[in-house]
Amino acid sequence: SVQITQSNLGLRCGDAIEGLRTSPLPNVRLDFQGHIGLDLRCNDLSHPDIQVRHLTLDHAGTAGIFGPGTRGLTIDGVKVSDNQGDGVALVFWPTGPINPRRIQVRNSVFVRNTGYGIRIEATTGGDDPADHEVTIVNNLVGLDSLTDGAANGNSLGGIRVVNSRRVKVGGTISNQ
Repeated sequence: SVQITQSNLGLRCGDAIEGLRTSPLPNVRLDFQGHIGLDLRCNDLSHPDIQVRHLTLDHAGTAGIFGPGTRGLTIDGVKVSDNQGDGVALVFWPTGPINPRRIQVRNSVFVRNTGYGIRIEATTGGDDPADHEVTIVNNLVGLDSLTDGAANGNSLGGIRVVNSRRVKVGGTISNQ
């Protein structure tokens, strides 16, 4: 377990943070201890996506993972829990065309956050929502595991996606 003592942990275009891959949950934990969660920013589609893989992120004083200008992002095999806000909050500012384009959230768990488990909100201006690709597949939202079935919901709801037309929620996707 890593305890975060400052509030400036962030990733930019092409950055990756990856823990050890274990089953069913990652064994590398980032405890934000009430500080700001993981800040993601990449608004240039010509750069590689941000990668967040095989971690537990918890106890942030904000959303566990957030990005007001993230166009390319993959979250895979991550547990996001017990944060004072959304588990993942990709809420885009209305001051420019920085809407989601390549957002993938898969094989992850979102529980006990005070907001939504996953929240992705694009602006209505700037670019065409048909260009947005939001994929949210093979996740547990509101359950710690399939085996115990205990409900551990997120306070405002499970998944919220606004102003995007190419959205896939549910189903399965191969582990890559």
